[in-house]
Amino acid sequence: MKGLNRKLVRPNIRIDGNRTSISLDPVMWDALREIAEHQGKAVYQLVTEIDQVREPSIGLTAAIRIYIVEFYRARVAL
Repeated sequence: MKGLNRKLVRPNIRIDGNRTSISLDPVMWDALREIAEHQGKAVYQLVTEIDQVREPSIGLTAAIRIYIVEFYRARVAL
């Protein structure tokens, strides 16, 4: 897609007091921030919740992407 920034963003975030780095495309970070704001949460709170309910076989980054897609799919289905 033309004009999209394809460089991954790797900010540090705290999950249950542990510092970790999560690599996502900028558009995914924007979506994650929008969802957190919509829910009245900080991004680290939302990521912590996603981490707590994800399947052990699914990595955190993948779980975040799945959460984002499912969030927006649910809105489209309304």
